Amino acid sequence: MCNGSLFNDEALQIHHVFRRVDGGSNASENLLLLHLYCHQQQHASDKRRKVDSDALQLA
Repeated sequence: MCNGSLFNDEALQIHHVFRRVDGGSNASENLLLLHLYCHQQQHASDKRRKVDSDALQLA
C-alpha cells in the first residue's frame, strides 16, 4: 500500500487478497506482506467500500 520498504523495523502482517471466508486460500499468490498500519488501513478501506455498497443497495 505505501510502497515503503518492508525492512524498516515496522511490524509486518500477512494480508489475504481474497478473504478466506469468501473462498480465498493461504496460497502464496493470495497473500501480501503489509506493514501493520497499512494492513489496518486496507481493512478500514474495505469496510468503507462495503458500507457504501450496502447503502446503494438500500436506495
